[in-house]
Amino acid sequence: TGKLPVFQTSDDKLSLHTEFNPSERHAAPEIKPINWDLQTYTGNYAFSQDLISDSSYDWQSELSQRLQELKDNTNDSLIMAQLTNGVNAVKSSDLVVDLKTALNVNLKPQDSAAASIILSQSAFNALDQLNDKMNRPLVQPDVTKPMGQTILGKTVVVVDDLLFPSAKAGDA
Repeated sequence: TGKLPVFQTSDDKLSLHTEFNPSERHAAPEIKPINWDLQTYTGNYAFSQDLISDSSYDWQSELSQRLQELKDNTNDSLIMAQLTNGVNAVKSSDLVVDLKTALNVNLKPQDSAAASIILSQSAFNALDQLNDKMNRPLVQPDVTKPMGQTILGKTVVVVDDLLFPSAKAGDA
């Protein structure tokens, strides 16, 4: 448990400096402490040694994969809860236009340059069906990543529809 100091963005700029003169003082940066508290999560499956010994099927590997799935589902839901905390959902009439507006207008240029796009499976499916004016798919493979894809030049992360708050299956 603790606090992590995070510098907030500002519009302050460097001041013109002439040699041998003192530098102008700037306003102190705003720092907000972000509280953090580590939690422990656990899960298990009970199975007998007889099951493992009397079967040719690799039960240990199967159960290990199920535990990994539980871990992934837990991590995904916790991450999405934090990413969407305080975010208001809006209806989109044109997903591509709205993504471009978010990247070009809503974010500062340096944030837009480093941005990734997180989409529900249904939103990704809708975009994956679209082609540009030259009839090329809007979703492009990113050859620098093993399973990566890009939209509008941004890395795309696809998550289950139901991980978004108040979402139903099929919500984009």
